[in-house]
Amino acid sequence: LLETLVNNSTFDHFFSVERARIFVDVTGASTQSFTFSINSGTLIAGGSQQYIVANPVILTTPGTHHFNATVKVITGPGELDTTNNALATIDILVHPFPPVVLDSLDPICLNAPILALSGGTPIGGTYSGNGVSAGMFDPTIPGIGYTPITYAYTDTNGCTSDSTLYINVNSAPSVSHTLFAPVCTSATAFALSGGTPSGGVYSGLGVSANTFDPSVSGIGTFTLQYIYTNVSGCSDTAHPSQQVYASPPVLFASLTPLCINGSSINLTAGTPTSGTYSGVGVSSGNFDPTVAGVGTHTITYTYTDASGCTDSAAQTINVRNLPSVTHNSPTSTCLNSGTVVLSGGSPSGGIYNGIGTNGDSTFTPSIPGAGTFTLTYIYSDSIGCTDSIPVAVTVNTPPVVTLGFFSNKCLVIFLQSA
Repeated sequence: LLETLVNNSTFDHFFSVERARIFVDVTGASTQSFTFSINSGTLIAGGSQQYIVANPVILTTPGTHHFNATVKVITGPGELDTTNNALATIDILVHPFPPVVLDSLDPICLNAPILALSGGTPIGGTYSGNGVSAGMFDPTIPGIGYTPITYAYTDTNGCTSDSTLYINVNSAPSVSHTLFAPVCTSATAFALSGGTPSGGVYSGLGVSANTFDPSVSGIGTFTLQYIYTNVSGCSDTAHPSQQVYASPPVLFASLTPLCINGSSINLTAGTPTSGTYSGVGVSSGNFDPTVAGVGTHTITYTYTDASGCTDSAAQTINVRNLPSVTHNSPTSTCLNSGTVVLSGGSPSGGIYNGIGTNGDSTFTPSIPGAGTFTLTYIYSDSIGCTDSIPVAVTVNTPPVVTLGFFSNKCLVIFLQSA
């Protein structure tokens, strides 16, 4: 307070703190009384002097406060100078503080992006605190724990109020991932793993329920995402790459049926070349029907390219049993019979082999001559499986037939006239 003392007397006033007072009655918005001591001094006759009152008047109630001040100066023992001691009424308007509210601040993760702070009302105020700049909060600056955030607002009267809340910065997991081994498009779907900490979730092209299917992704290099979330709800992400190579186009041509007594064959029907064959009866790229046995067998051709991708193709091969060949009773013919057709073999349609045969079912007995000879009856089925049976053929010497001379005879002719 800055107040003025006026001396209207014709003599000087000499006073000390105990002898000069200012009395202030405050009315209006509040009712208070204040007494302020004035510094010691001398007030000359008819003069005045301004004094600053050091004691503050604190007003906490909003509204208009009326200050009615009077000055009392003790001029002597028991004397009180009240001449012209009424001072002007001073009105002071005290504005209320603005009602500032800051809504609750959700927890934030240490690795979260810089957050735009909001929730303070009335709008237009400013945020402050460790990690706060231009209304943005960077959780990496204060670090893990509770950090006070203050929202301050100044109204049009220049009155400022604020509200403070704590924001919780939670720790974030540190996520890493090992390298994925390349796979081929022909590979079956497999469960993804290698993320640390374990228990995270994978996503990306070809991924479903943490399983990767190369037949869905196709050929190429694919960036997958591994996300792990801790108990505080904070997440971190790793981005491992999965490379998928094209599987080689493997073909396996059909195989010709074989006979059970056939020789081992070299398998060459698979492409690209330099692959491997496997199956019953297969060894070092050869198939032995005598090892496989009668029946239909599956042979697999597997090829691995330079990228390590493997594919395979399969074919069946039929190993046939030999036909069951029989022959009826031995055959006999005469030495002079000329070329004869042999028969009696079953199944029919086979050929005979041996001396006197002609590469079919005919036999010339004059070639071997008289005697009993063993021929072979050979029969081959539709795929060339052959069996045979020995056949005894007897060539008989024909009997020697002679005819003697007849005596001369006369021919008698009788003629009879008509």
